[in-house]
Amino acid sequence: MSNDYGSYGYTTPLPAPRAAAAPLTPPRLLPLAVGAALAAAALYLITAVLAFVSGRAAVESAIRVGVGADLQDLVNTVAGPAIDAAYGTIKTRAMIIAFFAVVAVVLALVALRASLVARIVVAVSLLLALAVTARAVTDIFPGAAKGTGWAAVALSLVAVVMLFLPAVNRYATARRARAAA
Repeated sequence: MSNDYGSYGYTTPLPAPRAAAAPLTPPRLLPLAVGAALAAAALYLITAVLAFVSGRAAVESAIRVGVGADLQDLVNTVAGPAIDAAYGTIKTRAMIIAFFAVVAVVLALVALRASLVARIVVAVSLLLALAVTARAVTDIFPGAAKGTGWAAVALSLVAVVMLFLPAVNRYATARRARAAA
């Protein structure tokens, strides 16, 4: 029952040529999320710089508020070590904030590729900077640094949420699937 064309007179069809894969475009949300993370990191860096520059003056003014004009010299001699210790705490917190901000900046650029590990590390570094900043700005801290600190805290929360919204997760999954194929 077979002939030159195969069984029952039918030819075996050739496999269909593979169509070129459509280019995978990232959702608009991903660059916005990375931009928000970069902006938050920049605000954290500004907060750290302001803390370094005017932290000592903020501590001194906080101590001098309740002291009369006749006792200002006594405050300088008695409270000098306390002022140094408080300013040291502000500098330490500012260095921690700056460190996590730099980590967020470096990895935010990697997160543009929707890498899950990069997005997690960016989120963790932003949240750690958020925690240290929230603690710092509720304590004796320079006034201008409080404003940028609270703005960075709010923007960090927005960036972390945006990094893990479903559109970004779908894009990351499609990118992994395409790489595996």
